Amino acid sequence: MYKRQGVDGEQVAIFRGRPGGVLWIKPELAEETSIPLAQVPAASLPAIRSGVEEASLDDARNYVANLQDQIDRATSTTTTSTTTTTVAPAAPVTVAPG
Repeated sequence: MYKRQGVDGEQVAIFRGRPGGVLWIKPELAEETSIPLAQVPAASLPAIRSGVEEASLDDARNYVANLQDQIDRATSTTTTSTTTTTVAPAAPVTVAPG
């Protein structure tokens, strides 16, 4: 059986079974995640909605962990500090005839 990521309500979830099911066997919820669908990066959203197949539960967990890392990087704020240096104006130079 395949493990896959998909959507359970408004959360990303891991299911056991093929997307859409096979014959009468529907995918079943294997694990819930803490990732709200609203936080999934736009580029990953279509794949999550249709279901990403992985070979094992561990692979599915790794996919979810990578997805969480992407979300964390996108939402982390980096603080920068700016240093202002004031330079005193140079003294005027007078050229006098010799």
